[in-house]
Amino acid sequence: MAGERAVAELLPHTGYIVRTAWLYGEHCRNFAATTRELTARRENLDVVADQHGQPTWSRALARQLVALGRAALAGRAPAGVHHGTAVGGTTWYGLARETLRLSGFGPGRIRPVGSGKK
Repeated sequence: MAGERAVAELLPHTGYIVRTAWLYGEHCRNFAATTRELTARRENLDVVADQHGQPTWSRALARQLVALGRAALAGRAPAGVHHGTAVGGTTWYGLARETLRLSGFGPGRIRPVGSGKK
């Protein structure tokens, strides 16, 4: 938030702010990687099923940032806040199940829980 405020204050007409969500990628710590690691060590995982978001692949975000930069240089992208996220959405539970399905694990090992579970 501090970075966004600084850009908005210092560059109100020429600054670009890009917001993303639920970022994951091949070479970093993220929810999908953690889900795979935990599944290799545990029989079942409890995962929150009542929080929604847009999982966004880091490579797709990088492509969006390059396109935004090119459009900005060409005068075709207005300054301000831009959203660098994937299309669609899911829950943490949905993302965990899909991660396991794509990784060859049984997605049935993921159990849905509410955010308030202690």
